[in-house]
Amino acid sequence: MPKQTLRIEIPKNPEEQLKLAGNIYKKHTDDGADSVLKVMKDFKWDAVGPNIPLALAKHKEAEDLQKKMEKAYEDRNKLMAGIPEGLKSTRDFLKGVFSKSPKSLGDYGYTVDDSPRASKAPTTKK
Repeated sequence: MPKQTLRIEIPKNPEEQLKLAGNIYKKHTDDGADSVLKVMKDFKWDAVGPNIPLALAKHKEAEDLQKKMEKAYEDRNKLMAGIPEGLKSTRDFLKGVFSKSPKSLGDYGYTVDDSPRASKAPTTKK
């Protein structure tokens, strides 16, 4: 009979990791002094366990804030409709108005860079 290979997966998702840790900690505390996890040397469930619900709450808070952030970006993007095009059109218009003194665009808040552009290094094929 061939040997059966077992895989015991650890979740990659932080929320699922916290839920699994919560289950392990619950079993550990339910078992009390008889818990087999008490003999672990490098990791102490008694020290880490109380942090699990706090970490899970912070995770949920972060998820809620992320949703709010995404909504705020969506609202901002709607309100910005036309602004990038308007900035380009205004720049081009002002360049014509101030063709002899283009640095005047700085008065409008544009950054005017009159330094020469760096030339692109030639690419060599190997």
